Amino acid sequence: MEKSGGAYLTGRRLTYIDLSLFQLVEGLRYAFPKRMKAFEEEIPALCELHDRVAARRKSRPTFPASAGFPSTKTASSGAIRN
Repeated sequence: MEKSGGAYLTGRRLTYIDLSLFQLVEGLRYAFPKRMKAFEEEIPALCELHDRVAARRKSRPTFPASAGFPSTKTASSGAIRN
């Protein structure tokens, strides 16, 4: 990230690799909380990336069902209906 000149792995924009690394850290923290607590001292840049992605996700708006997005309910034919 230091070489990319930005807050994310490839620069200033969030990419799938940033999201993948976020999920990796999140999963390891869940599965191995004690070991990750100790291991995070060895990977501070990765943990900082995780925290930046987490903060970004928390600031994203959620849309109510009435916002005009298609329903996820399907008809018997399998087609999406509103």
